[in-house]
Amino acid sequence: MSLYGWQGFWLSTSNGRLNSNFTRLPSELVQYLTIDGNHLIELDCTNSQPLIAASLFDPTPDVEYIMEEFLDKQKTSYIIRLGIADMPDFKYYLSLVSDANFYNFMMDEFKKNNIKFNDREDFKNQIFTVFFGKNNSIHYSPAVRLFGSIFPSMLNGFELIKEVKHNKLSILLQKIESHTFLDCVTPKVILKYPELPFITKHDSLLPVEIKLNGQKDEFQKLVSETIENVIGIRPTLRWKSSCSTTKRTHSSENGMDFLSTFKQSVFLSQNITTYTHP
Repeated sequence: MSLYGWQGFWLSTSNGRLNSNFTRLPSELVQYLTIDGNHLIELDCTNSQPLIAASLFDPTPDVEYIMEEFLDKQKTSYIIRLGIADMPDFKYYLSLVSDANFYNFMMDEFKKNNIKFNDREDFKNQIFTVFFGKNNSIHYSPAVRLFGSIFPSMLNGFELIKEVKHNKLSILLQKIESHTFLDCVTPKVILKYPELPFITKHDSLLPVEIKLNGQKDEFQKLVSETIENVIGIRPTLRWKSSCSTTKRTHSSENGMDFLSTFKQSVFLSQNITTYTHP
């Protein structure tokens, strides 16, 4: 991986995430990434943070271990004993996140309750206050109040996790995400596809499209089953079109010109460091 005056991958000591220049790229640029001139295709875990949040209340051994390490055993045990996983609102929430309908459902609820938002990005910023905002945000955030009216048990559980520090929930979710994708999914992919170069982007994987050789469904199944084994919930995974499969509004030359406008912050080469079988 080459960068304009700077290069590296670094592992966060707070949440276990593998950060790189690729994880920091604007989404509009991701489709232009290549390895040795071959375009990547992104397999994304849809609504991953709300999905992982559901795993906290009926945790698998993996999730429970991370909770105990981060929150402590006593608090983890207390949260589980609340029985949130048996509540009707939790079961409804679980069905929404596992089918990747959570955001669309909440967006419709925003509209019904006259909660204004400019676009999908603005909507997500508001709904993320439920997960990442302070507990007193219920007093000033219509999104938090709405979520609490629909999913009261879930909000209660989140508030318990955030009662000492409001960033506890966000870090916990990121720790579980990192363990899932870096410690569990990545080794399985390397073992099954030793010749397939790919990079990770927190909750997604970007393999070289041409080297999948018609094995996209099999690749997706492997990733899906591994995630389910770790968090206990089957995710919805979606392929995002690569530059090679999308009808582009710019020519190849214009695409490179588009990249060059970001040259001051990041320069991508064709030969980048990737996960490969040792």
